[in-house]
Amino acid sequence: MKIELIIASVLLVLSLGCFVTAGVLYVQTKNFLKRAITTYGIVTKIVVEKSNTGKKSEYYFPIISYDLSGKQTIEFQDSFGSGNPNYYTVGQQVEILYDPQNPKEASVKRFLSLWLLPILFIIGGLITLSMSGPLLPALLAFV
Repeated sequence: MKIELIIASVLLVLSLGCFVTAGVLYVQTKNFLKRAITTYGIVTKIVVEKSNTGKKSEYYFPIISYDLSGKQTIEFQDSFGSGNPNYYTVGQQVEILYDPQNPKEASVKRFLSLWLLPILFIIGGLITLSMSGPLLPALLAFV
């Protein structure tokens, strides 16, 4: 019974941590979207990164260049890569969002680029919460 109590407590703390992290990421993304400006950039290069999970997977990240009001050219690597080498092509025009106060803080304007992390943390929180469900009677009996 004591081990069930410990496991339930750990799972509840993990789920709470996931939900808090998802909330923080959600607020950060919403704030970025409030101040972001939409423009278009050009894919100038594709960076290939190999997975270190033991599989021979490669992920392709676009390097995107955009013009900041004709004054300066900004280049950034999108944080969301693809396993498909043909997802982006050099010379491709993409819609981006950037922070006018910090133009290097930019992202391709795609749902997954913006919302994947908060969604994953919500899913992680739901999974750990559901795993603690059968153990909750032990936790409640202790309280």
